Amino acid sequence: MLNVHLFFAKGLGCEIVESNIPVSPGIDTIAQAIMLGKPHPNICLAFSVSNRGGWVGATHLDAATFATGGAYDYLCRVHHVDALEVRVRFSTVKLKPDWHPSHGNRFRIVAQSQWL
Repeated sequence: MLNVHLFFAKGLGCEIVESNIPVSPGIDTIAQAIMLGKPHPNICLAFSVSNRGGWVGATHLDAATFATGGAYDYLCRVHHVDALEVRVRFSTVKLKPDWHPSHGNRFRIVAQSQWL
């Protein structure tokens, strides 16, 4: 599951660089997590059943600023693979029911209406 986390961290990091989005903590923390093979403390995943059966793709990257002045401290992108939806969030605040490798190798897939 660590590799799943790092796979989505890499994709998110590439999107941040390509879109030239300033983030806090900085993009270097994502690169460091990938290079060291360690989970990034601010990237979590949430798994859900999608209503987009037969569709594969991802949403645009949404960004918001909550605590910092000039850089974004919340980013979200949703990946769809048939009936599976994976929400990738970069956030300085822990969000339920998001999953992180520090929580162990178990995760739960919930109905989308349970996401906040």
